[in-house]
Amino acid sequence: MCSISIDTNLVVSFMLDESLAMSIQKIVLWRCPKALISTLLIVEFIFFSIYQMNLDFISTFLFLIIIFYAFRFVWHVIGSSVGPTLFPEIPEEDESVPNRIRPLNDLKKLVSVIQNKIDALCKWLHEYLNNPTVSKHIIFFGTTFLLFVSFTIIGSFWFCFIVVHAVLLGPGIYFNPAVMKFVNEQKAKIKTE
Repeated sequence: MCSISIDTNLVVSFMLDESLAMSIQKIVLWRCPKALISTLLIVEFIFFSIYQMNLDFISTFLFLIIIFYAFRFVWHVIGSSVGPTLFPEIPEEDESVPNRIRPLNDLKKLVSVIQNKIDALCKWLHEYLNNPTVSKHIIFFGTTFLLFVSFTIIGSFWFCFIVVHAVLLGPGIYFNPAVMKFVNEQKAKIKTE
């Protein structure tokens, strides 16, 4: 069976320690504007470089490894002096604030929700492979054809560009208190109609 059995505690502890998780949240929830701007500038530089050098898959992968370790080295050298400026302390917030910094346990729950969605997709794919039907064939081939045409037209570079920017900017927009208030008002309006 195509099951991805990942221990969420292992994933989160391997990828994130608590301070890194808090720093990432401060960036994507727009709580530290200087860190967000710095991150966006670095990401734009990386995408600009990849686009201008017209790198293929392997070259892009190696370029990203080089950039990762270069920034890791630079952060090791100047991080202690720049860190407090980029990531100032944020006071404790009320639970009702939508763009609050969440504890690591909440992030683990989020990872488990995402894992469940991936497991459901893998289960559907396994079911499709074991018991193909006409409707499942139409869904599978329609989806793969749509993805093929999309990647042929826009290319994988622009897809990655859009996804990375959506990950960096989307949570900050969605969890912004003013936007969240508007979304809740619209949901209430739809329910009353």
